[in-house]
Amino acid sequence: MTPTLLGSPQLNTPASNLANWGLPAAADSTNSQGPGSNSGIGNGKEGSIGDDRGPGYAPGRDGGTGDNIFTPGAHGVGYPVCITCPRPDYSEDARKAKVQRSVLLNVVVLVDGKVGSIEMVKSLGMGLDQQAINSVRTWKFRPGTDAAGRAVATRVPIEVQFQLF
Repeated sequence: MTPTLLGSPQLNTPASNLANWGLPAAADSTNSQGPGSNSGIGNGKEGSIGDDRGPGYAPGRDGGTGDNIFTPGAHGVGYPVCITCPRPDYSEDARKAKVQRSVLLNVVVLVDGKVGSIEMVKSLGMGLDQQAINSVRTWKFRPGTDAAGRAVATRVPIEVQFQLF
């Protein structure tokens, strides 16, 4: 590919005869962007970003992220399935205002199918955010599994809908 630089035609850039561009601390013989190996970044090995192995990042490994929380749909990780997922109650303010929309949460489903951490992504207010969080905390899941069929913690988006009937 021909390098392209937008700017004045009088701009002269130095030409480099280097065969490889990248990080100066990267090891030449390991195909890595750091002291790791096999395309790892940092100390990572086997494609890892960070200090672990496999296609994960932070302290995650084999496709996991920090604390070995996996992303379903990547690297053979399956989605958790909600077994018991009761609807949240309406707050009185939202019922009076006839609000009908959804709250979006980022939820960690643990290996035992219980809900771990919950992060608010899209808020509604009027007490509905807390109602959604309280409800989702009680949900039970069949956990996601890795490519070998072992239960793993996963981080999934959950949309909690509020509808008046």
